[in-house]
Amino acid sequence: MIEPTVSIIIPTKDGQELLNRSVGSVISQKFSDLIEIIVIDDGSKAPVVLPRSTERRRCRIIRNDKSVGPAEARNMGAVIARESRK
Repeated sequence: MIEPTVSIIIPTKDGQELLNRSVGSVISQKFSDLIEIIVIDDGSKAPVVLPRSTERRRCRIIRNDKSVGPAEARNMGAVIARESRK
């Protein structure tokens, strides 16, 4: 697998349908092999899941039990993206 060069961070809270559309948009890009997707589930009532279309791609979900807000959720994703490059 090619190492990703771009990390897409998607914070979400109770937004499964929008998450499906967002992830679908990312993986339809020409260079999607160079992209990793980090979803931060920011305290959703029902945990969100990745669409089936992500099965062989570099995607993951990080779940917060309590909401920390969209800015902090993005910051968490940025830290995770940096750590994955070490």
